[in-house]
Amino acid sequence: MSALAHTSFGADWLELREPLDLAARDPGLLARFGSCVEDGVVQECGAGHGALLRAVAPALRGRVHWHAYDHDTALLAELSPRFTRWGERQGDWRPLATDEDGEPAGSATGRWQGRRAQLAAQTHVVDLAQGLPMLEASAIACSAWLDLVSADWLTALGRQLATAQVHTLYLSMTINGEIRFTPASGEDELLVSAYLRHMEQDKGFGPALGPAAQPRLTQWLDEGGYALDWARSDWRLDCAHAAATRHWLRGLATAAVAHSPMLREVAEAWLHRRRAELAGGWLQVEIGHFDLLATRN
Repeated sequence: MSALAHTSFGADWLELREPLDLAARDPGLLARFGSCVEDGVVQECGAGHGALLRAVAPALRGRVHWHAYDHDTALLAELSPRFTRWGERQGDWRPLATDEDGEPAGSATGRWQGRRAQLAAQTHVVDLAQGLPMLEASAIACSAWLDLVSADWLTALGRQLATAQVHTLYLSMTINGEIRFTPASGEDELLVSAYLRHMEQDKGFGPALGPAAQPRLTQWLDEGGYALDWARSDWRLDCAHAAATRHWLRGLATAAVAHSPMLREVAEAWLHRRRAELAGGWLQVEIGHFDLLATRN
């Protein structure tokens, strides 16, 4: 079978990337976000099985209601049991009784008591391509998601925020288009360019922003009266994260070929060589991301 066979970015990839994200997130912005949402209501876009919630949980204070939105029913169904298992390992969170009566269709709520916070996490199966349902939320959060949406989708969200009481946005692990390999290869730039162009394809929201997310964010958040704090949150892949690195390398090569089929032979040879370098312990990849905390009074 070709090394460029179909690559899944479902639950298996979320498992692999969670420790990478956790290591890369800027701890200062994460802690400040936790403080900003004390006794607040958070809406998370593209919540998956709750990796961002688990990352933020140690910084939460007071009573927090977390609304987790995603289109994937199976992933959302894992959020509560995963949080419970994680909380038991941490020794900081114990599950509370829940009342499932009256839950809307496609929704479920888990409740936990921590040392400094009481958390209710409610899942919602939602097609966010149709827009973000605006509750009386004090904050919006997402992780590795904003680069998937289009400029039009972002503009529509900006119009919603103009009349909403959302005072905090935590937009984390967004790609910035910087990818560096050590050792470098003559084919890197060609394949990375095709890969980034492929990232701009429609993910259901219109043409994806991809690496253009940062300047777009700056524009519409400035116009919305938000103060912006940026931080780097770059991934560093190597043999210590061999499974995730292999998966990501294959994903890059596959996406590059999908964008430019003429690159197939080049990508096959490049991928074979990069896998050998990874197995030998001398391949390192740095993938640029950024975290953003935006606040307004």
